[in-house]
Amino acid sequence: MQINIQTGAKDTPNRQKSLRGGEFRTDAVKPGKALLVRDAVVFNVLERFCATDAKCPHLGSLLNQDTLAGSKVTCPWQGSKVDVCMGAVLRDPAKEPLETYAVMLEGEIESLETGR
Repeated sequence: MQINIQTGAKDTPNRQKSLRGGEFRTDAVKPGKALLVRDAVVFNVLERFCATDAKCPHLGSLLNQDTLAGSKVTCPWQGSKVDVCMGAVLRDPAKEPLETYAVMLEGEIESLETGR
């Protein structure tokens, strides 16, 4: 997978830096939206960045396709609801929680610590 860095933001000195594997620009993830970064999804929950596995634990649907409702996202295939900051399943059919990841801030660039 490739990093999606589509933004309309103006260039700043940090924007000139090449992004590495798990890095993304904070302005690429608007409030209430998600960004696919490698095998994870980064969510902007009221200016707080949370990251989880990219796929629903039930059938593997990509979770970056739905808009957030607070910190919750609904699987577009079967309707499972999960909390993207805690990884907790809030509504079946998913049973297993999502893996969550640390998001590290370095100016306008953040990185994921996925252990992969």
